[in-house]
Amino acid sequence: MFDAHVLTLPFVTHDADLVAVLAPGLEAAFASSAHARTRVDDVRRARRRKM
Repeated sequence: MFDAHVLTLPFVTHDADLVAVLAPGLEAAFASSAHARTRVDDVRRARRRKM
């Protein structure tokens, strides 16, 4: 996780066209996974990746 002050810092580079292309897909992926995942699921996935 990031500290709150990090979120206030500006991006070093910013490409509005790239953001326009990537944002809808990222938002959709986050929205669909946010409803299906729990903290327990996150821990299980992390544990599997480490094995």
